[in-house]
Amino acid sequence: LSDMDMKTKAFEAKLRAEKEGQIKNALDEMCSLEVKLAESEKKGKIVEISLSKENNKLKSELQRKDEDVKKSSHQVSESESRLETLRLELDSSKKAIVELKSKGS
Repeated sequence: LSDMDMKTKAFEAKLRAEKEGQIKNALDEMCSLEVKLAESEKKGKIVEISLSKENNKLKSELQRKDEDVKKSSHQVSESESRLETLRLELDSSKKAIVELKSKGS
């Protein structure tokens, strides 16, 4: 082989080695990115599960508080009803007292 052919072959071999190195680096970077993507997806699922649990917990708490409000509202209604009954009984008693006093005089 001539000197020029040898230089050309050496240059081609160098280019091939550089390209192979670039390809290897690109593949390594791609693998690294795939690992990072998998980790991100895993973290995303963990966060999603955590948020779902927190959401369910908050829904349950809201339902309990809603039930407490309904119970309290019902108790207030019952108390108001009892109060009205007592007022009527008091008025009736006052009338009875006034009638007894008027009869006794």
